[in-house]
Amino acid sequence: MRMPRRRKAVTSSRSATIAFLNIGMHGHINPTLPVAAELVRRAHTVTYHTSPAFQEKIEATGATVHLYPGGDPAMPDPPMPVTLMEALARTSVRLLPAVLTDLRRIRPDVIVHDSAWSAAGCVAVAGVTLGAAAEGVRRLVVRKKPTGRPEVTA
Repeated sequence: MRMPRRRKAVTSSRSATIAFLNIGMHGHINPTLPVAAELVRRAHTVTYHTSPAFQEKIEATGATVHLYPGGDPAMPDPPMPVTLMEALARTSVRLLPAVLTDLRRIRPDVIVHDSAWSAAGCVAVAGVTLGAAAEGVRRLVVRKKPTGRPEVTA
């Protein structure tokens, strides 16, 4: 059986600054860890906003961690879909001022955010929305357009 050939990675002569915004849940963070690690390996600057429970796992990728203020947010128990979405939206709005302050200082080229981080779309200039278990996440490529701005492709 032949192994499929890997596509050659697109590289850039200039690195990008990529900010990840995510909610503190294993099913949302874990799929992004190999992506963050690969971007760091390709010499991009990667920052990751998250809750304290995931700091160690994210730092292991080489990304710089920015913790959300107030510790780990309380999630509804049991997590019914409506109450969970309400809690996520409320948390996103509460965290938005601190995240905006960080992003103004970091000045990312691209913001990668989870679809559950509802306020992230408000701040993304060049953004990528990820589903919790997006198959294409493993093939994310960041390259510079001729204008010098990054382009993200899967």
